[in-house]
Amino acid sequence: MLKTLGEDPGLTADYAHVLRGLADLRIGETPALDDDCVDRLHGLVEAVLSEATAVEATEPPPVVLMAANAALALAAAGYGDPPRLRLRAALLYELADKPMMAAAVIGDIVGPQILNEFFQRMGLFSSLSEELGEEAAHNGIRKGGPLLSALGQQAWELAQFQQNGTSGLHGPTSEALLRVALHVGLDLNASDVLAFSRVAQLRMGRATRSHVPDHLLKDLAYGGFPPELWSGQALALDAGLLDASFDAWSFSAPTGTGKTSSQDC
Repeated sequence: MLKTLGEDPGLTADYAHVLRGLADLRIGETPALDDDCVDRLHGLVEAVLSEATAVEATEPPPVVLMAANAALALAAAGYGDPPRLRLRAALLYELADKPMMAAAVIGDIVGPQILNEFFQRMGLFSSLSEELGEEAAHNGIRKGGPLLSALGQQAWELAQFQQNGTSGLHGPTSEALLRVALHVGLDLNASDVLAFSRVAQLRMGRATRSHVPDHLLKDLAYGGFPPELWSGQALALDAGLLDASFDAWSFSAPTGTGKTSSQDC
């Protein structure tokens, strides 16, 4: 479905408005979107989020990035609820394997503090040297909508796995959240919950402890290494970057994708 959606000629025309709007945003102007394409862009964002489980860890379909840019343009232009659209844009950038963009657009979520840390790679998500402590110290006061608070619990479960390998994402919890979002009008809808769960699953798969030997984790924590790898780093490690039988390596990746960190580990 995602592949065919990305090939829609009408989407290409609407996306041209998105790109112009983002160009306006880069020069400090409020994006201007044609009213006749706004509803279709909202539909694009919803359609891609609802297909989040089909997005794989590597080579996500181009339409995922298109939907992320559309959500950002809609938020900046004031079409709809900007904080909610920024959250949706951040989820889509995560699915598109653009974590830096997710951190840049999320803003300040009015909800559990751990959700801000989750998207911005701060706190427990910044370094293996962080102490887990108690959940309440990171989730803080339960504020914001009830589903945002529930997503904070999923973020906490991810942090527990990344930091010490315990726990994991509880399937029943995710399923319960999805049922609530489907049948009750709350702060988020089912596609938001579905997309967050998929993002958490993908990030669990990129946890540092899932790609390096256990005996290295203490040294990595001492050096402040992040608890989660970028996709290029994970691929390099899985391909044998730490294998002593290789006496030569070539690692080609764009600027800003983690080559220095992957070399250091």
